[in-house]
Amino acid sequence: MYQRSTRIRVKLDLARMTTNDKLTQAWRVHDGLKDNPAYSDPPVDPEDLMNQANTLVLARVAAEDGGKQAIAEKRHAEKTLGNMLRDLARYVESKCKEDMQTFLSSGFFPVSNTRVTTPPRSETIRKVSHGEISGEAVIRLVNDPEAFSYELRWAEWDGHNEPAAEAWTFRPVTTTRPATVISGLTRGQTYVFEVRGVRDFGYTNWAGRVSWTSL
Repeated sequence: MYQRSTRIRVKLDLARMTTNDKLTQAWRVHDGLKDNPAYSDPPVDPEDLMNQANTLVLARVAAEDGGKQAIAEKRHAEKTLGNMLRDLARYVESKCKEDMQTFLSSGFFPVSNTRVTTPPRSETIRKVSHGEISGEAVIRLVNDPEAFSYELRWAEWDGHNEPAAEAWTFRPVTTTRPATVISGLTRGQTYVFEVRGVRDFGYTNWAGRVSWTSL
């Protein structure tokens, strides 16, 4: 008997999303679509999406002074980012072939009546979110049952080149809960984060690189 398939829909309510919501969604989609073989021909290049998100970050900073021109530029940057996300959402819906794992790898969330567990950003970092103040990152690590503790490192990143050895900042992390809070980051700057575990034999390799832009 024929059964009509159910198309997976992207949850993207731009009218209700805050600027932070749109930026976070854009960074997730950038990481999900970049070099993803399931989505080889997106209508918006992931790097263009990242660049537009960074443009919005800078425009928002400029608009804090209340200037009319700066506010108008911020609104335009936010609208452009929203249009990019909308185009990519439609693309992902058509390319995921109704496979949930393929869909989730895009960085988008599905519309669903049931709760969907958000996949970790990487094998070592569950989530990176913005803190209560500007320049603050909240890092949630993935639990490694064989690790006694962890070490987190981060560095400024230009989106292309490997950070120099001396550019990294290191912090020991004793447990995955509560989340680790990093302060004093530069607003509008993109960073990369990596984690390694401390086990019986010593340190594991650095792994799970995640990129993130400070607000």
